[in-house]
Amino acid sequence: MASARFRMIGVVLFVMALSDRPPATQDGAFHVILSDAIKDDVTEDWTLQLHCGQFVDLGHPPIDVFWKTPSGRLRDSSYEDNGTFVLSLPSPVQTGNYSCHLPPSTARFLSATSPLNAAAQLYVDDKDVRLSFLEARQGELEQVIEDQENLLENQTNLLQRQALQISQQNVTIEEMEADHLNLATTVNDVLTRINHANCMEWLKLNPHSGIRNVYISGEPITVYCDQTTDNGGWIVFQRRQDASVDFFRGWTEYRNGFGDLEGNFWLGLDKLHKLTTSQRYELRVDLHKWNGTKGNATYSGFYVDDVSNNFTLRFDNFTGGNAGDSLSGHRGYQFSTKDRDHDRYSGNCAEWYRGAWWYVSCFNSNLNTDYKTRSRADKGGGLTWGAWGSVSMKFAEMKIRPM
Repeated sequence: MASARFRMIGVVLFVMALSDRPPATQDGAFHVILSDAIKDDVTEDWTLQLHCGQFVDLGHPPIDVFWKTPSGRLRDSSYEDNGTFVLSLPSPVQTGNYSCHLPPSTARFLSATSPLNAAAQLYVDDKDVRLSFLEARQGELEQVIEDQENLLENQTNLLQRQALQISQQNVTIEEMEADHLNLATTVNDVLTRINHANCMEWLKLNPHSGIRNVYISGEPITVYCDQTTDNGGWIVFQRRQDASVDFFRGWTEYRNGFGDLEGNFWLGLDKLHKLTTSQRYELRVDLHKWNGTKGNATYSGFYVDDVSNNFTLRFDNFTGGNAGDSLSGHRGYQFSTKDRDHDRYSGNCAEWYRGAWWYVSCFNSNLNTDYKTRSRADKGGGLTWGAWGSVSMKFAEMKIRPM
């Protein structure tokens, strides 16, 4: 109760003091201030704001002011919580004096420490207006530039991170590709060295005919696999299909082999010995006549001796075939060439009949001689298989398969 009584006494004393002061006070440099231009985000219009105050409000009744523009028009103002009254001036702004007025009924309720108790004014000229708008637009532009720089920096950082991720992914892909290649090489090497000792084992993984590597005691021998004839699995060691390759050659070439595995060729006696002594093989001889007739002959337990025995022909028995048996008469005889005569003839069968074979005195068959077109074999010309007629063969192929 004592505190309320003291407050009422203070108000009375303050009102009495105001009656002794001038009706209005002006201080344009301090009490009316031109602020920066403000842009409406919705309408994108620019406005200037004049601030009048500061006032210390006792609270009852609310403080109210009105503004007077250079044209003499009176305008209401809005009140801010910090005691400042604001007047918004849309563009274009009228230049001249703007004054802030407190009605006497309001002024007498201000505290004695209020810097303005009646009125204040500010002269706003065109220079101030332009400068405010320029500074505001410059600030806006600077903010846009700053935002763009920040955006560019963020994008640059993002691109750098993405580039790093791509680089890491490329490294990962390269490592995966290298691992895949190494794995494929390892698998292929293991399969080739361990599983593929002949074309029958190749047939389990690849049913197509073609050139393959088979391994005997860890050493590769490149061969042609026939995976079509009689269910496949054949290693072809001789083929005659035209006259493009000369078969009238010497001992060394018949040991090493010559020709094209996909055309006319002789695999080589050394390779044939390694293959046929690594396991038991059957031999098949395929023949074609010029009239299109096809024949074959098969033999069990086929192999050839080593070079110390001049690659002697060995097999168990003739096992069949519509071409008949023209090889049993050569069994147990050594291989002869034009420069190595191992036959029983007084002369050299290989030189005389221009071939290389397991000649006796001289032959029942002769498939490594000159290739002839439709010649009569009984006159010593062309590929001969005596049990199937006296006409030279159009095609001859010798091949082996595990038994």
